[in-house]
Amino acid sequence: LPPGPLDSLGQWLTWTEKQAAVHGGGKRFINYFACGPVYLACFHYPWGRPFAGADFVFDSDLPPSSGLSSSSALVILSTDFFLRCNPRVGAPLSIPELLDVYGNGEWYIGTRGGKGDHAAIKLCRRGLVQPVITTPELRILPPAPMPTGYDIVLYDSGDQANKSVEPFRTAFNTPIISYQVCEMMLTRMLWSAPSPSVAQLREARSAMDPKHRRIYLGDVINYGLLSEAEVFRFLRGVPQRMSRAEIFARFPEHARDFQAGMEHASEPEGGYRVRDVAAFGFGECARARDAGSLLAAGDTLGFAAMMNVSQLGDQVTEVPDPACRRVKLLEDDALFAMEQKGFPLRELAGDYHVSTPNIDRLVALCRDCPDVLGARLSGAGLGGAVIVLGKEGFSEALDPILQREYYEPLRKQFRKIRISPSQGAGFY
Repeated sequence: LPPGPLDSLGQWLTWTEKQAAVHGGGKRFINYFACGPVYLACFHYPWGRPFAGADFVFDSDLPPSSGLSSSSALVILSTDFFLRCNPRVGAPLSIPELLDVYGNGEWYIGTRGGKGDHAAIKLCRRGLVQPVITTPELRILPPAPMPTGYDIVLYDSGDQANKSVEPFRTAFNTPIISYQVCEMMLTRMLWSAPSPSVAQLREARSAMDPKHRRIYLGDVINYGLLSEAEVFRFLRGVPQRMSRAEIFARFPEHARDFQAGMEHASEPEGGYRVRDVAAFGFGECARARDAGSLLAAGDTLGFAAMMNVSQLGDQVTEVPDPACRRVKLLEDDALFAMEQKGFPLRELAGDYHVSTPNIDRLVALCRDCPDVLGARLSGAGLGGAVIVLGKEGFSEALDPILQREYYEPLRKQFRKIRISPSQGAGFY
């Protein structure tokens, strides 16, 4: 625990950066169990009280470092047991409070992710697809039925990425800085705007931690702060690349916030790719907005098409098709044309760039199968699994192709998991 109580998320961020450097962060398995309990001790219990511990024996078929949220699953497991063993005075933590504990607590290992994975694990519904918005306020949207006549299968690429150690840590955290730069630009432009929606956001976030007093990319989409045409116009004003020095010079009032996020990650060669990363983020928010309605309407093909656009945004190998390059690597003239022609924002790929050459190869092989509709990496990328949506039974034809064309040449173990929506994590 820290030497004294912490007062804010900023202090938690700074302290956990130092802890990850001293105690190994994600290199040490036990640290995943500490994430939630340490955060709870700092923010949700009287400072200095003793706690009861627990011994764990557990089993799982969830492969680690494969984009399947194994670290988040451990954080939820340890946090829920800690709360069960150490009753708090007063009302139980609400779901939004729990998600804050899970997501912010996981910063203890040195990553700087959100709480979307934790929300999916906790709030999923059997037989349904459950859309949620998690940042900064939790919004649980109406669930959509899982379409019948289709299968969802995960194929393990065999590439592992522990995002709490280098070089994966820098690759994982770098796009987050690009998001933050774009959000600072949005906040400068919109925070004082005479808009009822913005006024509502300002009021709701005035009581939150200061880090949330900003306009997020998701706010623009979920609250309609800008039209899709205005998003393309805004992106034309976003620099394609920025160095750290340029970021600090442009946002001196946020220098400490940026410095805390950059402290233990190297500056990427060529600077932060702010525009293309932000474009990916806007596109992902639009795809998340539309996913539930597409599934509810039975438009599985439309949903699968969005999976393919997402993978294009993550792709790291060369993109030879000019039309695909135009929606991935965004030049001013392309953005102007999209604005003028009413190009759907959900078809904007951008370039988040966290796939791997092997995952790109695996995805391409999957999409060559006639009964596969969509395929993309699962999770935060840099390794892991590919999630594939196709007509019922598609894997019978695909499996031997992948064995012959991917797993055997690369000498990787064939591993697949068939997916069906289950009930959220809890005590049963």
